[in-house]
Amino acid sequence: MKTITLPIQFRSFLFLLMCFIAFFSEKSIAQTITNVQTPTVEYESAVITFDVNPNSAATTVRVQYSLQNNNFGPGVQTATVPITFSGNSTQAGSITLTGLFADRVYYCRVWGHNSIGDSYLPASGYFNFITPVAPTTPRISNMTVFDISQTSANVQFGLAAGNGLTQNSV
Repeated sequence: MKTITLPIQFRSFLFLLMCFIAFFSEKSIAQTITNVQTPTVEYESAVITFDVNPNSAATTVRVQYSLQNNNFGPGVQTATVPITFSGNSTQAGSITLTGLFADRVYYCRVWGHNSIGDSYLPASGYFNFITPVAPTTPRISNMTVFDISQTSANVQFGLAAGNGLTQNSV
């Protein structure tokens, strides 16, 4: 058996090459965000739910939202989920957006960030939801009571209905 001795420069090169191959052969990927939904939308708030797989890197999730179509530049509203996701399995998350305006269309995207990179869902563009009209109470006006007796009376009034169910009885 014959032994070959390689020059030190070549051995250093091979070592660096093997380290390079080992480092880049395992493809590191940023977190994966899936299953974004808005199960609850009120006139001043909305719950955004999602699933995230941090892919073994501590991950922060934010929701960006705007009243302007596809406006996710400077000044966009951002809400951060108050926990950091970790591990290598899919986990459920949610955040409640508050202080919203009633009867508006909101444009949103979910943004995940970790040391490997950023990801957005949807990958390009946005999803949206509409906040309902704020509830109002009915108003009674022009009330007149007439034909009053010991056991009965007639009442006439105007009723301006709110935007909810209105019942009237006397």
